[in-house]
Amino acid sequence: MVFKLCKFNRNKIFYSTMFPTLIQTRVFLPWRFLHMENKENLNEQLKVSLQKIRQQISELDMLDSHNKRSQELFTALFISSPIGIFIVQDSIFVDVNPQFEKMIGLSKAELQGTNPLNLVVPENRNHVKKNAIKMLKGYPTPPYEYRVIQKGGNIKWIMETVTSIQYLGKPATLGNFMDITERKLTEEALRESQEHYWDLFENANDLIYIHNLKGRFTSINKNAEQISGYTREEALQLGFLDVVAPEDTETAGTTIVRDIFKGRIPTYELDIITKSGGRVPLEIRPRLLYKNGKPYAVQGIARDITERKLMENQLRATNQRLLDIIEFLPDATFVIDQNQKVIAWNRATEVMTGINKKNIIGHGEYAYAIPFYGY
Repeated sequence: MVFKLCKFNRNKIFYSTMFPTLIQTRVFLPWRFLHMENKENLNEQLKVSLQKIRQQISELDMLDSHNKRSQELFTALFISSPIGIFIVQDSIFVDVNPQFEKMIGLSKAELQGTNPLNLVVPENRNHVKKNAIKMLKGYPTPPYEYRVIQKGGNIKWIMETVTSIQYLGKPATLGNFMDITERKLTEEALRESQEHYWDLFENANDLIYIHNLKGRFTSINKNAEQISGYTREEALQLGFLDVVAPEDTETAGTTIVRDIFKGRIPTYELDIITKSGGRVPLEIRPRLLYKNGKPYAVQGIARDITERKLMENQLRATNQRLLDIIEFLPDATFVIDQNQKVIAWNRATEVMTGINKKNIIGHGEYAYAIPFYGY
């Protein structure tokens, strides 16, 4: 630092301190100090003044250095950030970073001087304005999402936050601008998939239910409501075993659980008791549902087999009547099925062959021929 006498007049004299910095400081001293007999006092005052000056200059240098580093850091982040960054002042763009240009498809020169709302699709503009104002006023506001129009006319989904700053000595808005189009497309595809699944679930001809690993229902479809007589809300207060017929609880509570945890997906038949006390025979095919690789629930698809059971019973009764007729025919008569097994062996056949029906019914491999041909 150079300390030198610059000039003087009758009333005062001042010294100038020259530094290799942006600061030049002058110290004014009254002229009368030069005529003080105690020069040591003057020198001491000069030293104190110079010390203060040095301290102030040092502090200013540090502040200047800090500001330069902050400016360099901000510039580096502004340019290299993978997030779009913009500065708006007086409702127009004054600066944008390269990523913002890339997202929008417009250059900085094209954007400067334009209103940011021009990029927003018309139906989202009030939403953007409202949320930006709340955020700038300091109200707790999550990042808001909206759509923008790129230069080519394509639509992009954006998530944005803004904050107030000082830019070139005037209030401005600093914004962060993130492209979330891919996420939105994924969410839309997932939503459509869920809606499709729910439509299939809700409108399936079969009864579909889900219960947790403790057996408590978590969901049933419309057909399950109609067959059981329970509303969805009522069913969610029940467990699977609460609706199973008493004689089938062993199958429902033990066999099914054991099989599905072994990876099997067999089909079971059991009866349920409806809300009105009636019985409905079901054919059930249960399976485990997994989340993050771990089972968390059981989904069952069941079919009302009431009509099939009636037909089976009718067929069984018809067969029994035929067997009764065959039993009392005077001629020796026996019946084999498509698997070559004996299913009927009347009394006349017993008398002729000497073989009781108990010893031949159910046998195959042409066992019926032995009494006749001796093979």
